[in-house]
Amino acid sequence: MLFASFSEMISIGAVIPLLTVLANPVMIYEIEMFKPFLNLLNISSAQDLLLPMTIFFSLAAIFAGGMRFILLWVQTRLSHAVGADLSISVFRKTLYQEYAVHISKNSSEIISAVATKTTDLVYQCIWPLINIISSTVVVLGILSLLLFINFKLSIIAFSLLIIIYFFNVLIFKKRLDKYSQIIATNQNSVNNSF
Repeated sequence: MLFASFSEMISIGAVIPLLTVLANPVMIYEIEMFKPFLNLLNISSAQDLLLPMTIFFSLAAIFAGGMRFILLWVQTRLSHAVGADLSISVFRKTLYQEYAVHISKNSSEIISAVATKTTDLVYQCIWPLINIISSTVVVLGILSLLLFINFKLSIIAFSLLIIIYFFNVLIFKKRLDKYSQIIATNQNSVNNSF
């Protein structure tokens, strides 16, 4: 999560020098902080900055995309591993019940219910929770970079995003509650029909 956040920060941070080179290459060429890099790359004029900055931005964007892909893979593996551990634990507790419980229930219903419920738990709780945590880390990293670049504009943009998100939650909350009740009610009848 931290590496993905760092790669996003580099990718976003590379946009500003690229836009500056596109708009006014002399401005970057005259900044003392960039002089060692310009000497290392053997750049003698401001017009020669466009190609190296474009390559740097492209590599940063590819690296950030690769890190997002790796993060998604790790999140998926982790959520399925947690789901498998929970499923094993539930099956173990089911198997160690008394004999009278086993003969009073249909074993295929129990197996189907455990498999369905643990799959639902992975896809509807665990994976989204891991995704929320990693997205929060990435957003905090990006927000800290944006606050460093332009404090006022970052606060305004972040506040606007929070307001939009809040209104989305208000709009879709009732519909989500209604559909979740329907799914919870009808899930057992689907399992029993097999």
